[in-house]
Amino acid sequence: MINVFASIGRFTLFVKYFFVSCFVGKWFPLIFVEQFAIAFVFSVAIVVLASIFIGGVLALQTFSGTSRFSAESAVPVVVIVSMTREIAPVMVGLLVSGKLSSMYAAELGSMKVGGQIDALVTLSVKPFDYLVKPRVFSVLLAMPLLVMIADIMGIVSGFIVSVSNFGFSPGAYIDRSITYLTSTDIWCGVIKACAFGLITGFIGCFKGLNVSGGSEEVGYAVTKSVVLSSVFIFIINYFITELFFM
Repeated sequence: MINVFASIGRFTLFVKYFFVSCFVGKWFPLIFVEQFAIAFVFSVAIVVLASIFIGGVLALQTFSGTSRFSAESAVPVVVIVSMTREIAPVMVGLLVSGKLSSMYAAELGSMKVGGQIDALVTLSVKPFDYLVKPRVFSVLLAMPLLVMIADIMGIVSGFIVSVSNFGFSPGAYIDRSITYLTSTDIWCGVIKACAFGLITGFIGCFKGLNVSGGSEEVGYAVTKSVVLSSVFIFIINYFITELFFM
């Protein structure tokens, strides 16, 4: 129990120092561009692939359920609202956090064990400025962009499945989707994506920088970063949803 509270305290100080360093620390734009390319470009393919099939499955399952009550016309509404509010942000959050939080923990943990972080300090380069800020801000920017791509691909996939399999009129489907989609639905997904990006960056970097011992501890840090990121994504998702729709 003492270790849990100690970890919470260290993480709180970590987050506090991050925001302080945003105002007083040095910036490394080239490192940010490199990390953004890793976070965004290398994640687009899996996000597009997953959202295409999830959008199609959502349309199939929604039609199957609503047809029991002769409410098939609700399919466009359910697909577009579900994708923008909930499915796309959580799906992208879990996919990207699983990839990036583990990568950040492994990179920084290996640097910590290998003494490279101490070398940065010797060269008067603050590890927070050089290692943490570019990674956190890159995933913070990449996550909303990936969520918007997932929204589009999932909605288009649901449209194609509904029109080709269930005989929906393309014009009526699009009109019904646009009618019931609100700016609140879109903003809810975007804010969730930003929150998930911060969670991914914070937990991955925190676990990596706090590795102690040998290379075996790096593996533990990677595992813990993935698990904690996923759990906190579900927790934060609930509270943001309650904030918007209660």
